[in-house]
Amino acid sequence: MHTHLVAALDIGGTKIAGALVDGGGRIVVRAQRPTPAREDGDTVMRAVEDVLAELAAVPLWSRVDAVGIG
Repeated sequence: MHTHLVAALDIGGTKIAGALVDGGGRIVVRAQRPTPAREDGDTVMRAVEDVLAELAAVPLWSRVDAVGIG
């Protein structure tokens, strides 16, 4: 059965966390990096890109219909 997933991204002061979440709210895959909070915005965005790239490398990524960012 093909179920849809949502990619969730939480950009916090200490960590940037990402996950693929199924329709029942269960986390299927996780990725995380420390937030380079003392660096410039470009460096923070590279850490965000790294988390998203790790999630996108998972074969389940093709089932992602939306991305939520908080």
